[in-house]
Amino acid sequence: MKLMTVDDALEVVAAALRPTLTTTALHLPIHRAPPPHQELGVGCFTVQLIMVCGLGWLADTAWITAVISATVPVQYEFPGLWELGSISINPADYLLPLLFACQGVGGVIFGPVADSFGRRLAFMLTLLVSGSGGVIGACAPNMLILVLGVAVAGLGVGGNMPVDGALAVELCPRSARGRLMTLLTIFWSIGGVVMYLVAWAAI
Repeated sequence: MKLMTVDDALEVVAAALRPTLTTTALHLPIHRAPPPHQELGVGCFTVQLIMVCGLGWLADTAWITAVISATVPVQYEFPGLWELGSISINPADYLLPLLFACQGVGGVIFGPVADSFGRRLAFMLTLLVSGSGGVIGACAPNMLILVLGVAVAGLGVGGNMPVDGALAVELCPRSARGRLMTLLTIFWSIGGVVMYLVAWAAI
């Protein structure tokens, strides 16, 4: 009869414990080191980040305010009703609901784009889309083209709002994240005030 050596005994114990150790390890919390920028504090990069993201939110709320302010002038610029079956509607009254509906679609589209291709690219694409909608709307020769411009702008605005916030949250230092996000939301209010002043002077 062959006697079991110490090495053989250790191998038997290790084989018996291996499933338990593996199962336990799968449930252990994973602690990752924070990115370097999270520990640097507030500096020039953070200020530039908040300014850029803040201007993005300023443009978003400016779009909403512009559509609200332009509803009545648009009715004089492009008079006439659209016939939908037996119903006659004034399309100018539905520009704001159209903008909000397209914002929801834009958020659904650009969220996965930001996850797949990066926040910066998605951020620039949303501004490009909303700006393109503005150009289309400003050059619109009729109501149909204006509706198209508002829809395109809504896609960009809806995509910019979540991407903008995610970009700021991920790159802001932890120690000042709450204060910086509060500062970022102020740009939203500023955009509305600025656009109302522009509308008051222009209309």
